[in-house]
Amino acid sequence: MINDRSVPRQVVAIVALFGSLMGASSQVVGEELSSNQPTAPQLMQIAHDGRAEWENFPGFDVKLTLATDTVQGEGHLHVSRDGKMDLTLPPGEEFQWAQRALKSVVGHRLVQSPAITNVEFADKQTNHPHGRLLRSSNPEEKSLWRVQGDVMTEVHRITETSRLIISISDVLRTPEGKHLPQNFSVTTWELPSNQIKSARQVHQGWVRIDGIDLPAEFWAITNRPDGTSVTQRIDFSEHKLLNKAQTISTLQK
Repeated sequence: MINDRSVPRQVVAIVALFGSLMGASSQVVGEELSSNQPTAPQLMQIAHDGRAEWENFPGFDVKLTLATDTVQGEGHLHVSRDGKMDLTLPPGEEFQWAQRALKSVVGHRLVQSPAITNVEFADKQTNHPHGRLLRSSNPEEKSLWRVQGDVMTEVHRITETSRLIISISDVLRTPEGKHLPQNFSVTTWELPSNQIKSARQVHQGWVRIDGIDLPAEFWAITNRPDGTSVTQRIDFSEHKLLNKAQTISTLQK
């Protein structure tokens, strides 16, 4: 079950309600639930609406301190109000991973497209500890999702040569009751051998500045089938919102 920290009482009640609804009698795969239970599209909408996003986003500047197992360096990130990134990293290939990581951190907080609602239930299990499993109603789409309460707990991406699963184990609640990613894993398999290609554990920390939740730390540990492990870390400091006075508070775990 998702470890949900600093959760307001009303959010607990909502999540408990959805949990009880999802724990009711099993349904035929793809069949809509009865009127007192969320349908598959409704569950996806609930999870979409539960995310913390950057609304009325002014943009920000931040100093970066980067480290891996073998190298350290400093950089700078400027994000404009429309989400465009201007990133300065230390020279060398050793820090190129940071650009991909920061693009993901920033991109997932921007107000984006609406929820994916062309979905149906992928199985009959209503009491899975990580929530209901959903699939696209388009037979050509191979993605799967799992939803528990207002959190999308899993994302499955499947191609002819690989399978990737993102599993959320821990979220952080904002004062408004929305959720931010805190701890999750990303596992990739090669197909058709089903051999694990990599297993990556990711942690994200956040700081609230004038009502906007900005990244405070990022670290990832990636284990590979050859027995090697890579650690990557980014610490964010000297946050500055663009053209706004700042009130800073740390989001508590």
